[in-house]
Amino acid sequence: MTGFASVKDAVIRILLVNFDRRGSHTENVPVTFQNLEPGPYSLRTRYFLGTDTKTTEVATTSALTKQIPMTSQRVAILELSKSP
Repeated sequence: MTGFASVKDAVIRILLVNFDRRGSHTENVPVTFQNLEPGPYSLRTRYFLGTDTKTTEVATTSALTKQIPMTSQRVAILELSKSP
């Protein structure tokens, strides 16, 4: 697993890549967003050539943790933004 994150215009974006030469490892990746204001957030999860979902998550503390399922050879982009 490899991941990169950036913040621009109050949107946190994370790129996750699960490259496995043998194509046999599935990962359940814990992703923790830190230094958040408590409240509702919109989380968009897009898999390359796959699903695109949007959920509402509630941060009750300054951190929010999500488990992201990643099959082998999969790429995902997560976008977290504060809900109005």
